[in-house]
Order: sequence, then C-alpha cells, then structure tokens
Amino acid sequence: MTIKNDVKTGLVLLIVITLGATFLSTGTVSANRTQGVDWSRYQTAQGEFGYANDTFMLAQIGGYTAKTGLYPQTTYASQIKAARAKDLHAHSYFWWEDITARQQVDKLLAYVLPKVKTPHDSIIAIDFEAGPAAKATNTKLLVYAMNKIKAKGYTPMLYSSKYFLLVHVQLETILKQFGACLWVAGYRDMNLATTPDYHSFPSLPGVAIWQFTSNYVAGDLDGNVDLLGVTHKGYIANKPTQKHVTQKISKPQTKSSKSKNRTKGVHKPYLTSLLKKFFVFYSNLCLMILFLVLN
Repeated sequence: MTIKNDVKTGLVLLIVITLGATFLSTGTVSANRTQGVDWSRYQTAQGEFGYANDTFMLAQIGGYTAKTGLYPQTTYASQIKAARAKDLHAHSYFWWEDITARQQVDKLLAYVLPKVKTPHDSIIAIDFEAGPAAKATNTKLLVYAMNKIKAKGYTPMLYSSKYFLLVHVQLETILKQFGACLWVAGYRDMNLATTPDYHSFPSLPGVAIWQFTSNYVAGDLDGNVDLLGVTHKGYIANKPTQKHVTQKISKPQTKSSKSKNRTKGVHKPYLTSLLKKFFVFYSNLCLMILFLVLN
C-alpha cells in the first residue's frame, strides 16, 4: 500500500511539474523573436555589435530639440554600412523633442528623411521620450508625422518607455491607425542581460519591439527583441502583417524619475494558435491521467 501511494504521489508531482513547464515554455517561445541592437553617436562610427545571432540594428539619423534645433548624427551613414556588411537588417530612428506644431514636424522630416540609407519598407522610428506637449497635441503631431513617413514608403514606429507613452500619448489613436507599431523600453534592472526576461515585460498592446536592457554587453549597449518579425521589413519579401490592436489601455500607476528608468509590467505572452491548441490538449491529457491515478 505504501509503495502504491508513493507511485501515485510521484505521478501526480510529475504531471504537475510537466504541465507547469509546458505552460511556461509556450508563453515565451515564438519563431519570430530575434534580437538586435540600437545605436547613436555614442556607439562610434562603426557601431558596437552584440552577438553573432543578432539579426537587426537601428541607428539614429539625427533629430530636434528646442535647445539645439535640428541636429545630425554624423555616425549614421557609416553605422548603416557597417551593419549591412555584417548582414544585419538595418533600420533608422530620429529624436523628437519639444515638437508643438506641424511646421516643426515638416522641417524635421525634411531634414531626416533625405538622409535615410535603409530600403523602402524598412523601419523609421520616432524616438519620443522628452519635451512633451499636451497629450492631444503630441498624438495629433505623431500621427501626422507617421503618416508622412508611411507615405514615403517606410514603416513608421514610435519608441518610448511605457510610462511616457501612457502619460503623453493617446495610444488608442496611434494603434488604431498603425497597428502594432510600438518599440518600447522596459528593463528588469541595470545588470547585464543577454536575453529578455519576460517577467519584466512592459505590458502594453501594440508592442512590436521590446528594448529589454541598456546593458546588452559589458558596457553600455541597448538590447532589443523583435516580437512580431517587424525588423524583416525591407529585407524579406514575405513581410509580417501588423494587426490593429483594440485592447483597453491601462493608466500608469507610478512615475519614472527619468525617461531611461523604464516602468515594468507583467508579460502577456504572444501565443500562436497552434501552441494554444497544443496546451489545451496537453492540459486535458494530464488531467485525465491525474484522475485515473487518483482513482
């Protein structure tokens, strides 16, 4: 009798552990998830690379602030060339600060768009993490700019932290027009992180790229994960389709003391339908075995 009970107990534990492991694995695995880096002038003219399995990079073209006006990144062109030499999918972004009128947007785009060295359909992201105007004004001008980027044949995206986006942008409006277009920063901590920890995912609808660390290698390098395959755009014929996002967006709970201090959230996994079906089947199978063992 003792041996029989021990066998039952062992089988129950095995089933519970296996079921839990299956759930965790299906919550964090996706064939589209590749990693890459992003650069500005601080990563030198030739860029600073991460790891051999990285597939993409984003380089800053330049930008605008009220203090500096329009400014260039003299490292942009050489960084794109260096990335392409290593067969990385190269994309672009520019800094957006103190923008309050369409005239400023027009001047900024007229300045940065002719400098783009990446293919049509590649990403051009707006880096918006400082100098906000009113929420409605920010949203209106961002939509205006993203539409102009799209009209030029590129893929518009919006970069910031979760907190900054929730406080300063009407995300429902952005996502309704551009689908999953967010490149969001959210760090578990400031320690070295070579792969994303999905427990620190900054949960928002519409996230296509997650910047999960600013310490990707020893030093100061941002690490990113492409959640939906968007970084293939401009380089692979069969490009991912961005779906409109309609989930309700929660209000921010805490304020970041600095735009680089990203708020954290709970990961909501991007499960494929196949993985979902497999998990349901496996769960039912385990429960059947559990029922038989206990009886």
